[in-house]
Amino acid sequence: MSLDFGLGNVHVLVTGAAGGIGFKTVETFIQLGARVTAHYNSRIGELANLTGVVSVQADVRREDDVDRLFEEAAERNGGPVSIIVVNRKTQAFLRCYFLLLTRPIS
Repeated sequence: MSLDFGLGNVHVLVTGAAGGIGFKTVETFIQLGARVTAHYNSRIGELANLTGVVSVQADVRREDDVDRLFEEAAERNGGPVSIIVVNRKTQAFLRCYFLLLTRPIS
């Protein structure tokens, strides 16, 4: 029996996805049919060998990088992000993400 979570063609952004739990989260969303954008900070890690994912480098402590992360994700992966998995949590990222939620992304 197969479960359908309704994630086919849904755009998911996973932060801190270069390895460990973030990487496994990316793999799971790909298996569920989502369009996945995977964030990494300085090393692409295991993402370099994964197909079916858009990888974007960004320093989530910087507001301009968070803006670029969402813009690049939308441009390279067929539209705006619908779901975000905050695996790489920093106070600065959460502040930047809140700022993004309070204004439109072009």
